[in-house]
Amino acid sequence: MNLHGENLIPGNRYHNFKNFISFPNVGTPELEYPRYPALPVDGLTFDKSLMAMIAKQDYLISTPYQTYDYVIHFLREAAIDPKVKEISIAVYRLAENSRIMHALINAAKNGKKVNCLVELRARFDEQNNITWSTRLEEEGVNVIYGIDGYKVHSKICLVRRMDKEKDTYYACLSTGNYNEKTARMYADHTLLTANKKLPLIWLKFLKLLIKEFYLKG
Repeated sequence: MNLHGENLIPGNRYHNFKNFISFPNVGTPELEYPRYPALPVDGLTFDKSLMAMIAKQDYLISTPYQTYDYVIHFLREAAIDPKVKEISIAVYRLAENSRIMHALINAAKNGKKVNCLVELRARFDEQNNITWSTRLEEEGVNVIYGIDGYKVHSKICLVRRMDKEKDTYYACLSTGNYNEKTARMYADHTLLTANKKLPLIWLKFLKLLIKEFYLKG
């Protein structure tokens, strides 16, 4: 590859740095940074319908500085809303006890069509993702195991809801994983939107993924 010394960076034989997250404090509590509570997002509240608020404007959530609970609440609301007919989501790295996955299972039990693309090649979390994929299938969720030759790193969710006999779409687009545990540590952005152009673009993408899966299945 014609690489020279100035093109190379020394590495380390230990690559699984996620273990450092749970590294114990070997000194005194004074050595730790103080824990600050996550901030609310201006204009969003949990005592009203999130989808009703998103229908009026977009909201950007910046974690871990702002709370990730909005995303979980969004999916929980979609799971029980009788007007919601379908939920499609692509996930990469899942929490061990994922409230996101529990919301999808609840949606399937409530008779909604749920499509979930799970990337099994999430480094160091392969077994966790396989376990959740099996659980989702057992609960009636349509699970898609990625695409041959590609590693799907998208974190997108699309909710289809019938509103006045018309399909309306709500999207949750994120730079971070649908993982409430890492959302307390990693800096990411999540957009909640009902903008007609954005959700329809992702709808076409998800339909292509589903079609590709069934053609090969």
